[in-house]
Amino acid sequence: MNEATRKKIEQRAYEIYLKRGSTPGNAKSDWDQAEKEIMAELKPVIKEAPAAKPAPAPVAAKPVQPVQAKRPQQQKRK
Repeated sequence: MNEATRKKIEQRAYEIYLKRGSTPGNAKSDWDQAEKEIMAELKPVIKEAPAAKPAPAPVAAKPVQPVQAKRPQQQKRK
């Protein structure tokens, strides 16, 4: 979680605390509620990485014709 998000959660937790009448003893539940709310707000903003494109289908290779070595031409006898 980055610093900006943490600060938003902290601010929202404080607002929840004030709304409850500033009674102590619920800091953890206030934080959890604030975190849940802020993360729900940010979720549409956080985009998932685009799905990887599938690899192209392999192209069928043409069969390779064997190459025959050429014999050196024999010189004609005179």
